[in-house]
Amino acid sequence: MILRAGSRRTGMLGLSLIAAGAVGLTFMTADSSQLQLLILMLFCGVGFGYASTVFTIIAQSSVGHDQRGASTALNTFTRSLGQTVGVAVFGSWLNLSIDRLLADQPGAAVSGADINSLLNPHGGSTLTGDAWNSLHGALEGGLHSLFIMMAVLAVLSLIISSGLRQGLPSLGEEKAKLKEA
Repeated sequence: MILRAGSRRTGMLGLSLIAAGAVGLTFMTADSSQLQLLILMLFCGVGFGYASTVFTIIAQSSVGHDQRGASTALNTFTRSLGQTVGVAVFGSWLNLSIDRLLADQPGAAVSGADINSLLNPHGGSTLTGDAWNSLHGALEGGLHSLFIMMAVLAVLSLIISSGLRQGLPSLGEEKAKLKEA
């Protein structure tokens, strides 16, 4: 697809799929079907596949043959670092959101630590109806706020990447620009 449509179009398609999937997740509720979740996650997964491939090729094509290994390593390292930081930030956001939502419920006899009981198939049966409803509502609200954050980041990435120039950067163009400067 990259050869037929070009790197910019393929990258923008990938980012568009990610944004569409992330925005779609913000509209999900507890009553949404698993098929809807599957389709939205498929959009995100295919989008990440397109985008990561294109950006790896762009990173490799923007340097000479003698620096491609270093360029690929840097690209892979920054992607891994971003994933690590992203998991930490999103996990912290989810935990803080759940704790905040539970604290806002007057008289709730549950805390964020009890969320594991809700997620455990056997532990959920030990919860009272009120505790289950409180934890379920907090988890749904926390995930909804997380999906909103994901959608904002995905749309921002799409907007920023729309400023990329057409085609792959060539080493000759870059050297000419450096000589002019």
